[in-house]
Amino acid sequence: MHRATLLRAFASSAAVLALLVALGCATDSAGRGDRNTELHQDAAAERLWRRKCVDCHGLHAPSRHSDADWKRIMDDMAQEAHLTAAEKATILAFLQARND
Repeated sequence: MHRATLLRAFASSAAVLALLVALGCATDSAGRGDRNTELHQDAAAERLWRRKCVDCHGLHAPSRHSDADWKRIMDDMAQEAHLTAAEKATILAFLQARND
């Protein structure tokens, strides 16, 4: 009888441990997925910036201008660079996020 009680306790503990591990893995992989998505979007934004801006203006550090300056620059240049509204927003967000 003592052995049966120990086996039940062990099985219950193992089930709880498995549940905690599964929850931890789900949370961790979801976090990595979000981070991977963010990194992919950053890379895409940087490629767009390089193709639409850097090719003509050269590579300047985003920190060269303030958020307000980048907004004004993007407003001035968007039409000349033939940017869609989405491309303009993507490039602006990329530059503003890096202009510490």
